[in-house]
Amino acid sequence: MNEPRTDLGWMSLLSSTLYACDERGRLVASRMGGDASVPRLLVGLAREGLCWRLRADLPETGVRELARLLGAERPLEPGSEPPSERVGRLPERLATLRERLASHAPIERERIAMACRLGPVGADAGSEGVVELGPDDAERVVELLPHDLPLPGCLPAFAAVASERLVSLAWCATQAGDGEEPAGVLAGLATLPGFEGLGLEAGVLSAWVRAQRERGACPLGLIPGADSGCPSPFEAFGTILRID
Repeated sequence: MNEPRTDLGWMSLLSSTLYACDERGRLVASRMGGDASVPRLLVGLAREGLCWRLRADLPETGVRELARLLGAERPLEPGSEPPSERVGRLPERLATLRERLASHAPIERERIAMACRLGPVGADAGSEGVVELGPDDAERVVELLPHDLPLPGCLPAFAAVASERLVSLAWCATQAGDGEEPAGVLAGLATLPGFEGLGLEAGVLSAWVRAQRERGACPLGLIPGADSGCPSPFEAFGTILRID
């Protein structure tokens, strides 16, 4: 597994894990399955600079103006801000970027998340009661997996079991294209109400991370918000902004 050497490299890997691009580098499709939308603007902010993508259907005049604004963003100087502020920062010209996008079409949604890599975990980290699922387990995950995501497309997946019921689940939230080997894979994670805070998430996530590393993929995660906590094994490397 060849991991990126910089936070900006990790951000580039995350963007290509989430979305497919055309030959111009424009966003054309989501790799997250279901009804996941493709944003008009994706900006990933890391210590060394920005990784940004625009949707393929934006007019060329708008693309040039947005590219000019994004190109003027400055990377942070090492040590200029505490790590938490480096991770949670947003584009300096965000208000202007919103205005330019709104002049083309109304903004429907804006999502901000902490971009994370999932570090190595111990072989015995919360493994008790965790099972690997297969294609025949689809009916067992209906309480945990979004209804529009068929289980076979989310494997490998791992679940915690309590009284023969699946109560916590980690799965592959992104899929590579046909014939592609995934360089990065996004983690999906869900736990039933009443079972949060019991350490079950750590167990299923640890098993999932090990499986991804064994297949040579870099495990990635998104934590909604720019100022959320970042529990182990999540390691934040920047902020990702998506505007539909």
